Amino acid sequence: MASGLKGPLGIALDGGYVYWSNADDGTIMRIPVGGGVPITLASGQNNPTSIAVGAGYVYWTNKAYPGELMRLSVGGGSPEQLASMENQPYGLGVDAENAYWTSLGEGTVKKVPIQGGSPITLATAQGSPTMLAVDGGWLYWSSSGAGALRKVATAGGTVVTLASAQAAPSGIAVVADEVYWANGGDGTLMKFDPQSGTAQKLAEGEQPWRLTTDDAYVYWTDQLAGTVMRAARSGGAAVTLAAGQVSPSGIAVDADAIYWTSYSSVGAVMKLAKN
Repeated sequence: MASGLKGPLGIALDGGYVYWSNADDGTIMRIPVGGGVPITLASGQNNPTSIAVGAGYVYWTNKAYPGELMRLSVGGGSPEQLASMENQPYGLGVDAENAYWTSLGEGTVKKVPIQGGSPITLATAQGSPTMLAVDGGWLYWSSSGAGALRKVATAGGTVVTLASAQAAPSGIAVVADEVYWANGGDGTLMKFDPQSGTAQKLAEGEQPWRLTTDDAYVYWTDQLAGTVMRAARSGGAAVTLAAGQVSPSGIAVDADAIYWTSYSSVGAVMKLAKN
């Protein structure tokens, strides 16, 4: 879909467009899902990493110190700062009311109203929290340093540990109370089953990193193997959808296709039709 990019990393879909962050040159870009000419929505950002889209805005984290949480109307204009002086803000999610992020450097999980306001800390001492997901009034995240998967109500409250003794968990996705995550330390793709309350291994690779889901499948990128993978949420053999990719990173899906970023100094945004 797009090539010659400088470190494309995060990716998101909304309103017929693919949005992504270019970490190496500090830009936020988009392209129609059907293809076309990429356009730059924002430039001059400091290591933009995770990205999300909702309610007419694109949001991203500038993973730096000091870092920022930013947003911009999908129609264009000037970026707005929602949070500043953050210590390596990393994972990102949004709902109808708030934007949520992990602070890798200070070990916290926070939120701020999408219309602006003061950030609220939801969790502390999380041991290098990385990616997060929002679903059904709950906020889920992976704590890479603590080797744990945790959740807290979006309104705040007691932090609940869903799984511990995990190997550097990173990418995470949630659907129908099922939580999926990638363990970069041992190459496993895991699933938390809310019915049994246990963590189960769904698949295994070299270094699964980012993941997403649809109604039937979980999809993920494996950076070391250079592959894009898929497995049924109900279990079964993993299927390689694309091989020979250069550092496949962020991943997103819609009803028709799978999209991912290939992170490098001459990176790309890729698209593959679903079977």
